[in-house]
Amino acid sequence: MKTMTRDRRSGVALVLVSISMVAMAVLGAALLSASSAARHQRLTFDTGNRAQYATESGQSYVYSRRARNIYYVPVGTFTLGSGDRFGLRSVRDGSNLVVTATGIANPDTPREAQRFVRFLLDYNPVVAIDNIFLWAEQLSAQGAGVIQGPGGVVVIFGTLDASQVRGGMDIQVTTVFIDGDALLNAAGTANLGSSSVPGDVYISGNLEMLGATPTLYGNIHVGGNLIIASGTITGNIYVHGDVEVRATGFTLVGDSRIYYAGALAPADTLPERIINVHPDELPPFLMPNTIAPQLREPRPAWYTDRGYETGTVPMVDDLRVYTDTDFVASINNSVSNVVIVSTGNIDVTVGGGGRFDGVLIAPYGSVVFKGTDFVGMVIADEWLTLESGSPSVVFRSITNYFANPDDYPVTLEEEF
Repeated sequence: MKTMTRDRRSGVALVLVSISMVAMAVLGAALLSASSAARHQRLTFDTGNRAQYATESGQSYVYSRRARNIYYVPVGTFTLGSGDRFGLRSVRDGSNLVVTATGIANPDTPREAQRFVRFLLDYNPVVAIDNIFLWAEQLSAQGAGVIQGPGGVVVIFGTLDASQVRGGMDIQVTTVFIDGDALLNAAGTANLGSSSVPGDVYISGNLEMLGATPTLYGNIHVGGNLIIASGTITGNIYVHGDVEVRATGFTLVGDSRIYYAGALAPADTLPERIINVHPDELPPFLMPNTIAPQLREPRPAWYTDRGYETGTVPMVDDLRVYTDTDFVASINNSVSNVVIVSTGNIDVTVGGGGRFDGVLIAPYGSVVFKGTDFVGMVIADEWLTLESGSPSVVFRSITNYFANPDDYPVTLEEEF
């Protein structure tokens, strides 16, 4: 009888195969784990880099806006082409703004990543005479004309009443300071703020938009209350007081919102568009910290030494005139590069379709311009009155008329 004998070599081979299979499984698991960890690390690194890029984009955006408008206050959320975002928030710290730029990659997903950076900006820079178009207590105008000032500044130290700016006069200026109320209620009230270079409009008192249809460009900052029933808002309105909605005939374009720190009446009006926030969440409120423009001293020597005429003289090209009395002139042709300085009032009439191109400075009185075409700048203590059916008014910096700031006939000093 034959007996089956076991081949020891086959047993050893089976053991080796089993060990190899286990080793390969362990190795495969290790490789998979390492690959997953590397992929996770790479994704995390890429997402973090994108968040950092979004943060730097936010900071660059702030510097770019400030280069065009020194009164810009960073606030809001912005979406990049990739779908990532950056948010901007500003908090006042003495004479500085502390700006936080937060970059967000893969927003609103489980793989969301955030990075942030904080940096300082000047809070309330002194208004520079270089970019002032109008400095006056009141503005009065008639007709459907346009005041154009992309990049310029209008400072009104008093109430802006639309009943005094009739017929659809656009105030298309990048930065507007109104140290009083803005009553945009009259029929025919047109636009406030620049549509081409939108900036900020600051109103220390109340803003009323009742029964008229103005369009507001840029961000609107209201130190008092907002009372609204009509109009079009293209940016945000930040209200430090209360909001009273008389009617919902107004339009908030796109992502525009109204943010307020006080109370809302009626309390349930447009809750997704009119939003209550803590006062610290509102952008800081700006108002120029300068005193009224001052004439150069000694007078009249400072002016006569620089070739200014005195008294009553005809208005011609390249005229420089200083007078201690009212200045009144009437022409029927165009003049350019004119500078008129008066300690009283200035009254200029340009007929015959002519253009006035120059500077009118009456820091202790009022300015009246009768004509259809004005280019230049105006400084007045009281009123600027535009008496024409449809005036065209274009801002031009004082730098176009003087090469050296030391030759500016008026100065602005900081108020301490």
